[in-house]
Amino acid sequence: MIKLTATGEDVAKLEEELKVFAVVVEEKAKAADEKAEVVGTEKAKVEAQNAVAEVKAAECAAIKERVDAQLKDVSASLALAIPALEAAQSALDSLSPDDFKMLKAFKKPAQPLVTCMLAVLHLLAGMNPVIPVDRRGNVKADNPWTVGLQLMNNPNNFLTELSTYKAKIDGDEVNPNNFKACKPILADENFTVERLTNISSVAAGLCSWVININVYYDVYVDVEPKRL
Repeated sequence: MIKLTATGEDVAKLEEELKVFAVVVEEKAKAADEKAEVVGTEKAKVEAQNAVAEVKAAECAAIKERVDAQLKDVSASLALAIPALEAAQSALDSLSPDDFKMLKAFKKPAQPLVTCMLAVLHLLAGMNPVIPVDRRGNVKADNPWTVGLQLMNNPNNFLTELSTYKAKIDGDEVNPNNFKACKPILADENFTVERLTNISSVAAGLCSWVININVYYDVYVDVEPKRL
């Protein structure tokens, strides 16, 4: 009987201990669940951040690809612009104010020479008050050579206008219509440096300048919108 009583007490004691242990286990399980929830939340945040980072990385890669392609395109354009600009400057370097006195000596110039002067007038239209223009700013001259003679009356000023023309292009000071007006002349198979050389070395210099400054302008118009 005593043993049974002792055993009963032991069982009761064990039951109490089990209850306490069960509470502890439950608390630990609850804490573990809470930790798991926090970990899950943090994991979700990290995954979301990684997803954003991947999108940004893809965007950056796309931007780099576009920029690289743009730079390649610009470099190719500049490869055309630089020689044209050098040729235009070289043409002007070959001229002096006294050279225009020789050009003015042509009282009845050949048509290629008149055409060359017309091209110069187109480029300077709206910039030199001597050149008559219509309401749209286009050259309005029945005799381009006569207007050209007026320009050459002040050869120093005329040469300066040509020498500073590139800066005016860079400053967007030239009407695009000036270059459009030159297109038919540039397409003329007789409008070449070689053809003008047979008439006058001064005219050949002007022809070279007209051709190459147009090439430079075309490249400038192509490159300018692509500046980063």
